[in-house]
Amino acid sequence: MKKILLFGTLLLAFALVLGACGNKKDDTQGTDPSEDSVQNVDDQDGGTMNTGNAYGFDNFDLEIEVDGQEAIQATYKMDKELEAIYINQLTGVDLKDEKAMNELDKFFKELLLTKDTSKKQATDDILKWYGIDGFTKFDLDVDFDDGNNLDIEEVK
Repeated sequence: MKKILLFGTLLLAFALVLGACGNKKDDTQGTDPSEDSVQNVDDQDGGTMNTGNAYGFDNFDLEIEVDGQEAIQATYKMDKELEAIYINQLTGVDLKDEKAMNELDKFFKELLLTKDTSKKQATDDILKWYGIDGFTKFDLDVDFDDGNNLDIEEVK
């Protein structure tokens, strides 16, 4: 009887040791996701420039005409899916989706539009970026993540 009790105790101890060794700790289990993740829950639907995972706006629509002809068209819409179009008639560029986004990404990171950017500053910075001295139409519509927007429409 003592042998069976000793054998049962050893078997139970062995099972517990094997069970403890077999449990690999899941690094994400039981931790706060905001501590380990770059993206916070609030930033998942657009984000901000401060988090580095978005531009601070979910809609950007730019059209510039020079001498009555379309020169620049840049569209970025982030709804459920990304939509991007970039046409630059001055340099012969006509891109969509990922290729357009690669070009727009450089532009957005240099431009750094915020809800506090003045219309004059936005216009001047955009024209400078594209090297445009004069235009016949400048139309910009930006919808920021926080609900603010920047609308500029100038026709000369």
